Amino acid sequence: MMISCSDSRVAPEITCNAKPGEIFVHRNIGNIVWPGDWNIGAFLEYGIDYLHIDTLAICGHEGCGAMNTRSSSLRG
Repeated sequence: MMISCSDSRVAPEITCNAKPGEIFVHRNIGNIVWPGDWNIGAFLEYGIDYLHIDTLAICGHEGCGAMNTRSSSLRG
């Protein structure tokens, strides 16, 4: 199971050399995991409790606009 950026240039299946359906993927802007995010909570619960997946990868990428925006907003 993987949390990945929603950027269309990032294709988890290609990156992992996997076939469609082999990786359970949650994509969002900047692959950010916010505390209390019910959407990602549901993804994790389903993957762990019902699909019995025991490995989670978080995949970022170079030049991520979401990370650049977040970094600049933190600098103030």
